[in-house]
Amino acid sequence: MVKCENCEWVGQESELKYTIRFLDDDAYGAGPSQYAVLLCPDCGYDELIDGEGCPECGEFVAFGIECESCGANTETS
Repeated sequence: MVKCENCEWVGQESELKYTIRFLDDDAYGAGPSQYAVLLCPDCGYDELIDGEGCPECGEFVAFGIECESCGANTETS
């Protein structure tokens, strides 16, 4: 699961959109470098948080963080 930091959309990674972004010439002078960026399907923002569903209540929780809704500890040892 992932959560958008901008609009708080929550979904699966397979639902994300992606785009190709370009940089200036690379360090070897071989032309512009490109890289793929994953985007929120609702707002297009590219800052996403990886997480999971809380085992107690099902709300989105970032990996290794305590659930804000029910207080369940999701840290893995």
